[in-house]
Amino acid sequence: MRLVVRALGAAGHDDVRHLPGDTWRELLPEETGPPVRRHLWEPAAAVAEALRDHAPRVARAGAGPTALDVACGSGRNAVYMALQGYEVKAFDILPDALAKASELASRSGVRLRTVQRDVTFAGALDDERADIVAVVRFLDRVLFGALQRAVKPGGILVYETFTVEQAAIGHPRNPRYLLEPEELSHAFPQLEPLVYREGFFDGAYLARLIARRAS
Repeated sequence: MRLVVRALGAAGHDDVRHLPGDTWRELLPEETGPPVRRHLWEPAAAVAEALRDHAPRVARAGAGPTALDVACGSGRNAVYMALQGYEVKAFDILPDALAKASELASRSGVRLRTVQRDVTFAGALDDERADIVAVVRFLDRVLFGALQRAVKPGGILVYETFTVEQAAIGHPRNPRYLLEPEELSHAFPQLEPLVYREGFFDGAYLARLIARRAS
């Protein structure tokens, strides 16, 4: 370590010191005022847009807003919704993904209810209802009906995943996991479309739908 200090000094750095252990903390400015919650990760743009511009219409006495994150992965969208005040249930088939989601929630100061479940099985979501239902970069067409039914009156569905054009530039390439042109725009006939976008954005070929169930 002394050699490093000497080398940095020789390179022209005037104030170079070795601070053993945690002594470096004594040089930090004292924090004042209320704590500020910051994070280095971001939710999917579709989820951020939905909550910013089309927040669900929740008007039930004694009940807070609820959310489902289907195929939640590492939990960035589930945690973001929890940070916005939603009671979030996060589903994934992989226990490692759910462990990461729980860890991210803990670091962010919120709680998730995580559920290990293969949502592609018939009836896997039949008993679920929420004010916001989010599905990002996951596709199983069998789920369309269940996802539509899961949206409470006044609530919204946020769905974004890859289109067939994505196969030309990267994964996934299996047509089973790629939307046909305009397919997503017609997938949920009982919901009112609020936003529909299809093309190349956020670094991939995607379709994005934000839709509301009537109150």
